[in-house]
Amino acid sequence: MNKEEPEITLNDIHNDLTELIKWTKVSSYEQVRKFFESILDSDTKKIVYQLSDGKIGSTEVIKKAKSSTESVSKYWNQWPKLGIGESVSAQGGKRFKRSFDLEDFDLLPKMMEKQTNQKKKNEEMKNE
Repeated sequence: MNKEEPEITLNDIHNDLTELIKWTKVSSYEQVRKFFESILDSDTKKIVYQLSDGKIGSTEVIKKAKSSTESVSKYWNQWPKLGIGESVSAQGGKRFKRSFDLEDFDLLPKMMEKQTNQKKKNEEMKNE
């Protein structure tokens, strides 16, 4: 390395990447939101997507979303190809894990907003 050039540390790289991520999120927010609106064009799809955290299986997602096995299976196969999540290994096969939280894009269906708000209130009461 040349003595005139400052040494770049991992911390410098980390800070630069953090800044880059921040600006990428800000500049792409509206495009990502519109993309989600076009893909998740029903409350059922939004609910299935939001519930698909990689922790709960398809049976529970189907029940909570009031959907069908065929629909959830179709979504879970399509969505990784669109880059909005990934297939993860689970006991008995694979399941879908979403990459984004619809709450960040103000796209939660009304019924899920109520549940989320109630969970937040319950957590706040536990922490007091």
